[in-house]
Amino acid sequence: MTVKLGHTPKYERIAAKVEEMSKKGASVETIGRVLGTTWGVVRAALTFTRTGKRPYSRPQRKRRIRRGPPKAAQYVALSPQVAQLQDEKRFPFAKIAKQLNIHKSTATRAYDYAHQEALQRAAEKGQTPHRGQYSHISTDVYKQICRELKQGKLTVKEIAVRSGVGISTVYREKYKLNGT
Repeated sequence: MTVKLGHTPKYERIAAKVEEMSKKGASVETIGRVLGTTWGVVRAALTFTRTGKRPYSRPQRKRRIRRGPPKAAQYVALSPQVAQLQDEKRFPFAKIAKQLNIHKSTATRAYDYAHQEALQRAAEKGQTPHRGQYSHISTDVYKQICRELKQGKLTVKEIAVRSGVGISTVYREKYKLNGT
């Protein structure tokens, strides 16, 4: 006797990808964002692949028929604006959220949507995606420090004096540029 399935649950369809990314160390939230789903579905997929048990689900009810086009997610529309505020003005996500009158997690999701390639690379390596870092120094001072560090003509102390920041700030930016 064959049983015909009308629907394969999403957690089953993505289970192999989820297990692969999870073994590399990616978080449930990061995996969910890369695959375009929620952390709950990712957790269900992990449970399914590791134990073979299906998560409890309520019995299916009759679905409502929506009239009109589907409602787009709020973060999709806000993603260019959030990315610009984070990348160019280097605002923290809490400040971006307050300015746009949204939740901090919506701002983070919008930033991830705008930088999907970086999110994908981080998840494949099992790392947390780099979403920038808030800094008290202005963008102009930051660019000046980076430019002078790349030229390599001045010492760290001289760069710090010229830009009006502490030596530790210049060392921190040097470390970020060189990766060591």
